[in-house]
Amino acid sequence: MFSSDHCPFRYDESGKLAPRGRTSFRWVPNGIPGIETRLPILFSEGVSNGRIDLNRFVALSATNHAKTYGLYPRKGTIAVGSDADIAIWDPKREVTMSQQILHHGAIAALSQEQADEHFLRRSFDVARRALTHGNHPFGAILVDHDRRVLLEVENGFMPPRDGTAHAERLLATQACVTLPAGVLRQATLYSSAEPCAMCAGAIYWAGIGRVVYGLSEHALRELTGDHPENPTLNLPCREVFGSGQRPTEIVGPLLETEAAALHQDVWQRNRTSEA
Repeated sequence: MFSSDHCPFRYDESGKLAPRGRTSFRWVPNGIPGIETRLPILFSEGVSNGRIDLNRFVALSATNHAKTYGLYPRKGTIAVGSDADIAIWDPKREVTMSQQILHHGAIAALSQEQADEHFLRRSFDVARRALTHGNHPFGAILVDHDRRVLLEVENGFMPPRDGTAHAERLLATQACVTLPAGVLRQATLYSSAEPCAMCAGAIYWAGIGRVVYGLSEHALRELTGDHPENPTLNLPCREVFGSGQRPTEIVGPLLETEAAALHQDVWQRNRTSEA
């Protein structure tokens, strides 16, 4: 069998940082997170490096456990009549493990700055997805106070050629009609680019309390020029939010080089295709 010493303690004074753990080693909460990385490491160091074959990998990670707990053959094998949970592996995929990409409590342990970069990059992923769907490379996500992603929205210009279907505006509308005002006040909207005046107004009226954006409106304007599908304004969102009667925290531009890379050759290509 292959397992880990994962112990699900909270990383605060009720768990890992319990005061009595500082007075006696016997009270130290043992173990480190390891469930998420356990199988990828076994596959990489075992199967990929030729230490064990694929059948042995399945036995160590599934079959032997099912037999130990009396669940085999209902579990632990793919067969007629069995209740199998199937995982699909890409043996050629390479991933550099870091705290930022793992899920076993890592997000909660991040500083606010680290969390902002993590979720902003996730909005970049949404923007890339929008581009593959034939839309403009903009994306937005909404994250609650406990750092849970509530909504992900892509730009929706196509197919109706709706110039108002900016990712932030669509997200604000959806959030406004589906989530409680108390949740929105403590939520953060992460946007791949600075919200335009229309989107900033929608975010304000939705009551979303915090905004983090990547590419500034000024930098975006330099990239798009006077493109007919996106004649970018020259009005910082801080001016729009600053005119309101309730505060909205603004962070940005952030990771601007990465955000700008989303637009590489996009607007020139669109202009060429129209010509």
